[in-house]
Formats: sequence, C-alpha cells, structure tokens
Amino acid sequence: MKPFSKQWLAERLRDPETGRYRYLWLLLFYPLYLISFFILEGMTLPYHYLEWGIDRVIPFCEYFVLPYVLWHGTIGLLSLYLLFFDIPELKRLLRYFIFTYVITFTVYVVWPTALDLRPTEFPRDNVFTWVTRHVIYAADPSTNVCPSMHILGTFGLWFASGRTKRFSGPLARVLWGILCLSICLSTVLLKQHSVIDVLAALPLTALGWVFAYSGLVFRRKDPR
Repeated sequence: MKPFSKQWLAERLRDPETGRYRYLWLLLFYPLYLISFFILEGMTLPYHYLEWGIDRVIPFCEYFVLPYVLWHGTIGLLSLYLLFFDIPELKRLLRYFIFTYVITFTVYVVWPTALDLRPTEFPRDNVFTWVTRHVIYAADPSTNVCPSMHILGTFGLWFASGRTKRFSGPLARVLWGILCLSICLSTVLLKQHSVIDVLAALPLTALGWVFAYSGLVFRRKDPR
C-alpha cells in the first residue's frame, strides 16, 4: 500500500473501534468554534468586569506571548497527528472540547465578562511586546474571559498527549508539562485573563474529563 494513496488514506481515517468514518463529524467543532468565537466577540453585551487583588500583583511578562501563541498551533498539530495515528484519542479530545466549550460559550452569553488589566505602557520595547500589542491584543479583546478557554484547551492537550503512545515517555511528558504550564502562566502574565478565569476553568476541566475520558459516558467499542 503506497503512502498517501487513496487506499492508505481510507485505512488511516477508518475508526479502528467501529470500522467506520462517522467520527469525522466531530471535526466540525473547529470551524464552528471559530465562527462562534468571532460572532460572540462582535456582540455588545452587558459585561461584568472581573478582577482579583492578586491580578495587580502579577507582573506583565511579554516573553510568555510565545507559549500563548503556540496554544493555537499545538492544538491543530496534535489533532492532525491523532487523526492519522490515534483516532480513538482524537474522538476523546474532540468530545472534551465540545463539552467544555459549549458550556463556556453558554456562560459567556448568560453572564458576559470582561477585564481591564492590560497595561497602557509596556515596560520594554521589543518584538514580544509588539506581537502582544499588535497581534494578541488587537485580535482578542478582553471580553468573554471567564472561564478561560486557553486553560480548558491546555488541559485537553495534556490529557490527549498523555494518553497517546508516542508522547507517553518520560521525556515527552516533561516537555508537554513544560509547554502546558507555560501556556497556563501566559494567560495571566500577558494580562489576558484574571486568576478568577483560571480557577473557574478547573471544575469545568474536571467535568470535561469525566465526560470524555472516564469511560462513564463513552465506553470503548471493540473493533469489528
């Protein structure tokens, strides 16, 4: 069987648990998430501004823009890898995303939140501050922040990578741990989120794990 042939692709995309391709509809999550995000950001809502005393103590650190940006690419690359090499794990990851993000967007509509933590002046002038100001801040307003989607997504990366054979070794777990911890820290060090947003994401993360990974809702099917 030639690599990248139609037959190879069909075999790779076949769900080993069911022998079918029905799981592919779960991939609609990604375009629907982006559409929903931009629609919600374009709406004017009665925002509740959040802030905790510790938020003003945490310093701004522009260097964490790198892991913050890597969050988007890492989700895409890991999803692509799972699509070709670990479909059962891809299904679990997408179920986790769908469960947690549907709840999150519902919260954003019912109880819209915002922040006023971004610095008006930056302590340093470098490429990282430029990216923060002109890319991150410009593309992602300080609205719809609680719970943090970055935190929810990062835990999804941690769960999925840890359960994938290729990334289950000690070195891989350390590297994934550093990446995920850096992404979580970046949310508050770039003043994109309050500590409140981070803490609010934790119980939803736990519920998402129960829904997608515990086996209580979706049980493993035997291959046909």
